[in-house]
Amino acid sequence: MRFSSFIKQPLVEAVKLTPEQLDKQNSRTKEDRIDILARLVKDKTPLELAKGGSFTVGEIESALVNCALFKKNPDHFGRTGFPLIATDGTEYKSNDLAKSKVFGGGVGGAGSGTKDTERNESHNACMMRAMVDDGYNNELDHFDDARIAKAYKDNGPKNISTNTDKILETPENWWLSSYVISKWLAENGYINKNQNFDRGGPAMTLVYALKNEAYRNNGFKPLKDDKWNPGDVWAVEDKLDIKSELDTSSVGAFNTSIMNLFNDRKLVAISLKGPESKSPPPNSEWNNKQPPDSPIHKLKEIKLESDRGDFWSSKGMEIVYDGGSMTFKDNSPGGTNKAEIKGKKARGGGLSWGIMIDFIRREVRRAPPTHAKGIKPTAKKISKGNARATKLMFGLFNHFYPSVKEKEFKEELAKKDWTWISAKLGALYVAYFLSKNTGTKANAMITNFVNYAGSDLLDSSTYVKVGK
Repeated sequence: MRFSSFIKQPLVEAVKLTPEQLDKQNSRTKEDRIDILARLVKDKTPLELAKGGSFTVGEIESALVNCALFKKNPDHFGRTGFPLIATDGTEYKSNDLAKSKVFGGGVGGAGSGTKDTERNESHNACMMRAMVDDGYNNELDHFDDARIAKAYKDNGPKNISTNTDKILETPENWWLSSYVISKWLAENGYINKNQNFDRGGPAMTLVYALKNEAYRNNGFKPLKDDKWNPGDVWAVEDKLDIKSELDTSSVGAFNTSIMNLFNDRKLVAISLKGPESKSPPPNSEWNNKQPPDSPIHKLKEIKLESDRGDFWSSKGMEIVYDGGSMTFKDNSPGGTNKAEIKGKKARGGGLSWGIMIDFIRREVRRAPPTHAKGIKPTAKKISKGNARATKLMFGLFNHFYPSVKEKEFKEELAKKDWTWISAKLGALYVAYFLSKNTGTKANAMITNFVNYAGSDLLDSSTYVKVGK
């Protein structure tokens, strides 16, 4: 009876952390909610969204400043609250946050971070087991606590990264989401009773380890697991010898192996989105072709100046490519540079400095220095007048502004602190490598930048995405 009325009603979002709510205390701990938020931001703890899902704040210093401004005057930002920029560059408002347990609310319907995501995905893996064993024509009430607990045991506890007690704490809307998604997967043949469902278990761990091996065999730094394949649960055929079935001689060969096993329904990566209540749920296959049909982009323009200023009025830059543009700037004063797709209404995806220089190195075998051991210490030396470091930056600058004399450059540079210099130096390095390799190689760099930010890389592998 747990879901008798729930299924007939649209999903209700968790209570929002409106400015009025944020200005109150946690009723249990008596701690100011704005102080709780500041602590979570500083500790890089994922923040729960009222609509479901979570994110981690990337621009920490600006978020802490906003928290301080709010504490001083809760009306300062108006009814929508203040901006919080995620690590992927997406902008949220404090008003988008859920009044979750940490703020003195309930667990609501959405996960409140990494551990809740693990719980929800593990629950879905158990639902898949129960669904293929009992059939997808059963109503939701059939899959009660006892049935999910049995499915956990039948699927093999080692294959799921959390325990039964935690899984049975899954909120009702995520329980429903597991049902809707598993039913669709079973109906459409992606999952069957000859498979086990691995969420953070040995099969999933082995696949990602072999992926790293394939990248190393290509001479590439491995992509992050979820950028290569965002599968949250992997449906693995019983007794499949994963190591012998996957060709690690190259990334291309490895991804072809993944695709073939996916189409034979022996190894199916499933990306879960939600909470989902619509039946059938939104669904799509990705990268079911080698190489994938990822967009190819061309470099159009490097803009080292702000729209209404000059080189010195902007500490970043903008790269224009066919179909859009990317901004390059520091995450925080003195922090690493980040590139992100410039969206019309909101920010697109992004990529970090380390990923950028890896993609540059792929194409030209050389790359800008790391931030910690190159950009940052060089910027500090420049701010102190170090001649050698200043000459290095001038050389990069002079490539784009050959008519500007070094004396004029130094005069302007002397007006800037090391954090500005750090951001602009990073931008100059990337701009220089693109400009010096204009054509096929620069286009390949931009293609990788944009497609990585949008999770649409040429070397991404096959998976099915279910949910929105």
